[in-house]
Amino acid sequence: MKNVTLLFASSDQEERMRFYRMVKSRDLPYTILFPDSLPMADSLLNEANVDLIVTDLNFNNGAFADWLSLWPLPFILLVDYGDSARVDQIVKDEASSFLPREANFRHLEILPIMIRKMLNIVESRTRQNIHLQHSEREYLDLIQAIPDIVYMLDGEGHFTYVNQAVADLGYRPEQLIGKHFSVILDPIDAREVSRNVVLEKFKGVMTGAENAPKLFDERRGSDRMTKNLEVRLRPSVGTVSDDLNARVNAYGEVKCIGYNLPEYDGKDRGTVGIIHDVTERKNHELHLQDTIIAREILLKEIHHRVKNNLQVISSLLSLQGSTVSDDAAQVVFQDCQTQIHSMALVHEQLYQSVDFQGVDMKRYLDVLCRYLLSVYEGAADLVDIVVNAEGVELNVDQATPIALIATELVSNSLKHGFQKTKSGCISVALESVGGEYVLTVSDNGDGGQADGTNESMGTQLVRALASQLSGSFTQDSGQGFSSVIRFPVK
Repeated sequence: MKNVTLLFASSDQEERMRFYRMVKSRDLPYTILFPDSLPMADSLLNEANVDLIVTDLNFNNGAFADWLSLWPLPFILLVDYGDSARVDQIVKDEASSFLPREANFRHLEILPIMIRKMLNIVESRTRQNIHLQHSEREYLDLIQAIPDIVYMLDGEGHFTYVNQAVADLGYRPEQLIGKHFSVILDPIDAREVSRNVVLEKFKGVMTGAENAPKLFDERRGSDRMTKNLEVRLRPSVGTVSDDLNARVNAYGEVKCIGYNLPEYDGKDRGTVGIIHDVTERKNHELHLQDTIIAREILLKEIHHRVKNNLQVISSLLSLQGSTVSDDAAQVVFQDCQTQIHSMALVHEQLYQSVDFQGVDMKRYLDVLCRYLLSVYEGAADLVDIVVNAEGVELNVDQATPIALIATELVSNSLKHGFQKTKSGCISVALESVGGEYVLTVSDNGDGGQADGTNESMGTQLVRALASQLSGSFTQDSGQGFSSVIRFPVK
């Protein structure tokens, strides 16, 4: 055993002498200090490298025993029977113990064993503390190496710890200790994510884990803990431009869980969290949003100009047709004009849509059929057109051929289907059936447009457009006339 320095503060002089003689006779590695008063004991404890204190409840009228907790040293209390109440107040942990006195000082025989036991306990605690200190140092080094801001808050939202990463905002970690977390937040965001402000709005409201409010000073764990809360950070003054909008230009993802702080007994639960800088990602998102808006404006402009150009061509055809005296030629001009106008309507629908993803065919066919009724006014004054295409939306590659096909088929029914009856109904239906679209244009007229020999130019056009859609085209001239186009869903 290494040499041990003992402070033997006993009120019994004979006990001192007997212990000294025993140590000498056994050649124990003890250096024994015998104070005569409390000031002397205090001086020895401050100046000498004392390993352990041995004292009783009567030294210096018991004052020294009452003050043992002032020195971070292990001690053994020599007690007489009947002193159990005071012993229980003084001896509180494994670094302190007591030894009952016995007649003829027989307890001194056991004292070296007690001393060795107490010193072994102290040595074990020291090794554990060194290991804990080493682990804590490794942990702190790891935390300091993390590029994200790692922080701890007390129950009132004040910083108790923050790592070096906060220097990127222009703050020193020690500068923030004790300050409220809101000092690093944009003032507007601080009110939106602060516990004492937000929770006032949720009193008596059952939110569940999914709708629980996201808070910077979170204290909840498990599924209700705050995840992926985006806030704007406020850099220190002078870090960036003094302009408010330019200074508040950092964003953070806050991930935090509640934890208990033993050193803050009696206060609310504290918070530990991580702030991840997503400024670059946020700026990229804003750039993408600006790009999308710009492209939407450009697409609107393109569709608007295409529609205008087609309307110009339609007007030119109308002017040219008015100069032609041949009736057959005028019909050709009119057919071309209606087909061009039908394509212009497709671009008009796209121009008026929100996302340019497709054309609402119910809305489109309603507009197209009203237009065709106005074009062929007088040919079939008593004809109604019924459109059924709810829920069908086609992209521009499919909508344009269908527009031309519908224009051709409805026009044929209006021009030739009611030559005798002069009245009736045309049905235009577009629906999705078993992985394909089915366009059906039928009328209950007298079948005047049917041609049993050669296909007309219009029929050839419809067949070619159906082939362009990778579809099929069939006609039926039973009661009235019916045309069916089937093409795959894209």
